[in-house]
Amino acid sequence: MRALLILCFLIPSLSLAQVVNIESDRGGDKQGLHGNTEAGVSLQRGNVQVFQYQIALRGDYISGIHHSLLIGSTSYGEEEGNPFQNESYAHLRWTAMWFGNVGTEVFTQVQQDEFKLLTLRQLTGGGLRFTFFQDHLALGVGGMSDVEKIEGVEGHKIDARGTSYVRLGNEWDKRIKGQIIGYYQPLFNDPEDYRLTATGSLDFKVTKSLSVVNEMNYTYDTQPPEGVINDDLQLRFKLKIKW
Repeated sequence: MRALLILCFLIPSLSLAQVVNIESDRGGDKQGLHGNTEAGVSLQRGNVQVFQYQIALRGDYISGIHHSLLIGSTSYGEEEGNPFQNESYAHLRWTAMWFGNVGTEVFTQVQQDEFKLLTLRQLTGGGLRFTFFQDHLALGVGGMSDVEKIEGVEGHKIDARGTSYVRLGNEWDKRIKGQIIGYYQPLFNDPEDYRLTATGSLDFKVTKSLSVVNEMNYTYDTQPPEGVINDDLQLRFKLKIKW
C-alpha cells in the first residue's frame, strides 16, 4: 500500500478516458439502495484549445447476501474542435455470497469506443468470487462470451474468454481509501490473446458525501484492431458524490 500512496501522489491530476472497473466501490456491507456520481472536466483555452468531460453513475442494492450493481459512464474530449475521445459503457452485475466468503456472480456489459474502432463490445458471463481479511482482498474467476463489432469490419466477432480479477484495498482513519485492482481476460482457445487492466486509486474524503479521487488506469491488449496500439495509460482526477 505504501507504493500505491507514493505512486498516486506523483501522478498529475488529469481527466482522461474511463476504464471499465466494477470493483472500485465494492467494499462494505451497507444494506439497501445507495450509489455515487462522478464527474471530471478539463478546459484549456490559449495556444491549445482542449475540452474534456467524463460523467459516471453507479447504483448498488444490497439485501443480505445479495448485491446488485449498475454502472454507466460516458467520456468525450476534443482539441481545436476535433474529437479525440468518445466512449461509453454500461455494466450490470449480481453477486450472491452463498457461503460467507465464497459466492457466485453473473454479469452483462455493453461498451463502445470510437477511437479504438470499437463500435460494440458485449460481454455476458459469470463466475466465482472469494473474499479474505474482512474484504480487504477479493478474487474473482469465471468465463464470458465476448461479442465485438469493429469499425470497417463486416460482421461480428464472437469469442469465449476467461475473466479473473484481484482487488487489494485498505482504509485509513475513515478518510483515505486506497486500492489496487487487476483484471486478466484470455481467450480460452488461444491464451496468447489476452487483455490486462491495472488500476490504482486514492480516495480522499472531504465530507461524508464528497470525495476527491486520483486514479491511474493501464490497459494492454495483445491483439487490438488494426491501427490501434496495444496499451493505454490513463490518469484521472475526479469528484465523487455518494448518495
